[in-house]
Amino acid sequence: GRHANADQLSYRLKYAYVAWTPENSPLTYKLGQIHTPLLDWEEALWDYRMQGPMAMERGGYVSSSDLGAGVDGSWNKNKFDMQVGLYNGENYSHTPGDNRKDIEGRFSFKLMDTDVSGRAGGLRITGYGQYGKPTTGGKRQRFLGIISYKSKMVTLAGEFGSTKDSTTGNGGSVAAVGDHTGRVISAFGVLNIPNSKASIIARVDNTDPNTASGATNDRLTRIIGGLAYQVTPNLRLLAAVDNLSRQGGNYNNAFNATRTAGAFIGQFTF
Repeated sequence: GRHANADQLSYRLKYAYVAWTPENSPLTYKLGQIHTPLLDWEEALWDYRMQGPMAMERGGYVSSSDLGAGVDGSWNKNKFDMQVGLYNGENYSHTPGDNRKDIEGRFSFKLMDTDVSGRAGGLRITGYGQYGKPTTGGKRQRFLGIISYKSKMVTLAGEFGSTKDSTTGNGGSVAAVGDHTGRVISAFGVLNIPNSKASIIARVDNTDPNTASGATNDRLTRIIGGLAYQVTPNLRLLAAVDNLSRQGGNYNNAFNATRTAGAFIGQFTF
């Protein structure tokens, strides 16, 4: 990853790990700066990371990489696929913090085959959980359920997530914050137009960082639509529109400045 501020440009490491797969084993063991269980799998399902982050990542609830140790497993031609691990919890873009760690896991089961193989193909039910404590103590919990269908022509998915966050403070140096329960709902689809290199994508994300009755005008809804074209197996082009609205419709100038955005994006793979 890369980070810039007013007077310098710095780089940070995102992935750096060792992996070991015992002979004839369905398990792979990893140690280091490794993939977290959810995003790498979910982005393989959506297949349009070029457009922007997934809903849980955009809301700041999960990251794609963290320092930890974990195990990946796949059985019966990806009918059952899982990834679990013990992670630092502060993600690759932050300092390690204290000795508190997070347990994270994803389990995915294929109910029906399609003409797409791999860990994201077919009709699947998937669950993700994260349980830990942030630096200085408190709660960091995420639970997510996904039902998805992926074939060569169509991808459809719906997910519902619940989050809980709090901090307890540390000798007065960090202010204590009570529990905040959040909710993330997302639905997305891709239609690969038959006998064509073109695809239509659509997505709706609804993120409510605090579902308490007293928390108002904080729920965000994002609608994404676009047209993609696969120029070559290694080059994809995407024209997309991204519209963001807020509960209550209270928009200041800063919000309106980025409320609707259009983009033309090229993706190269090697």
